[in-house]
Amino acid sequence: MIYLDSAATSRYYVPVKDFFKNPHANHALGIKAQKEMNRCREIIKKYIHVNEGIVIFGYSSTDLANRLFNHSKVVGNGVFIFGDEHESFYQYDNPICTSYVFQIQTLVNNITGIKKPLVRKMENTFVIADYTAAIHHMVLPDNAEEYYDAIIASGHKFNGPQGTGFMWISDRLQKYLGGNICGNNEYGFVPGTPNVNGIFAMTEALIKDDYTYIYSEDLLKSLKTVFNRKNIEYKIIGENTNKIAAINAIYLPGINADALTNYLSTKAIYISPGHSACAEASDYRVLNSYGLTDEEAACTIRISFDSQNNYGEINELAKEISYFTDKFVK
Repeated sequence: MIYLDSAATSRYYVPVKDFFKNPHANHALGIKAQKEMNRCREIIKKYIHVNEGIVIFGYSSTDLANRLFNHSKVVGNGVFIFGDEHESFYQYDNPICTSYVFQIQTLVNNITGIKKPLVRKMENTFVIADYTAAIHHMVLPDNAEEYYDAIIASGHKFNGPQGTGFMWISDRLQKYLGGNICGNNEYGFVPGTPNVNGIFAMTEALIKDDYTYIYSEDLLKSLKTVFNRKNIEYKIIGENTNKIAAINAIYLPGINADALTNYLSTKAIYISPGHSACAEASDYRVLNSYGLTDEEAACTIRISFDSQNNYGEINELAKEISYFTDKFVK
C-alpha cells in the first residue's frame, strides 16, 4: 500500500492501551486517570508554546469548534472567517459587528498547505486558531498566547487515534465564557466520561517528533523531478508562496481528479481529490479562493506526505498517473 493521504487521516504511531479508567471515579484508579489527563494537558501547553490557559479534550477539532461556537456567550456575536477555512469553522461565518468579535484562522490550509500570516489578537476580538494541518508539518509559533485565544486540533491528523482532539483556551477567553473553573466535565464543555486512553495516545503522538516537515521537502523535490521526467503536466497550487511541503494541491490539466483517485485506489495508491473529504464532492470553495475555476479544481488532486513515505512510492505514483493519462485521457 502507498498512502499519500495523511492530511485526511494519518497513520497511528501510538497504540491505544486500556490501562486508564474513569477519572471521575473517586478511587485510586480514577485519581490515576485524572492525574494522567492533567499531565497530558501540561504536555500539550508546552508543545504549542503557551504558558497560561486551560486544555480541553474532545472528539475532534470539528466537535470542539461546535462546542465553542454554540456556547451561549458566542452565539449571536460576529464571526469572521476567510473563504479557505475548514468546513468545521466556515459554517459559523457571521460577519456582523458586535461588542465582541471572533476571528478564525487556520494556520495551514488543509488542501493546499499554504501558511497563513499570524493574526495578533486585539481588544474585544478573540482569535481562534486551527492547528490541525500545522502540527508535525512546521515549526509552531512561539508565545502563541500573544496571537490566539484558542487553539484547536484533531488527533487523527497527527498520528493519534480517531475520536480525539484538544482545544486550548486562554485565560482571557475563559473569563469571557464564564466556564467551569474546577475542570469537571472538561470545564463544562464536554460532559460524560472522557476517553483517557485515547487522550494518552494522542498526546504521545503529538510529542513524537517524526520530522515529517523535513522529509517532506525532499519528497516534494523528488515528486517534481519524477513528474518532469515522465512529462506529466502539473502545477502545484501556491508553489511560490509560503507553504509547507507535506500538503500539496496539484493541478493536472485534463485529468479528472475523482476518476484518477478511484483508479489509483485499485492499485493500492491512496490520494485525495482537491475538495475536502469533509465537504460535498463538488464543493471547490477552498480552491476557488486560491483562484481556480471549478473546471480547474475538478482536475486538482491533493498529495500529502508523512515520514513513512519514500522515493519509490513517488516513482510508483508517477508511473500510474502516466499510465492513466495515456490510457484514459489522451
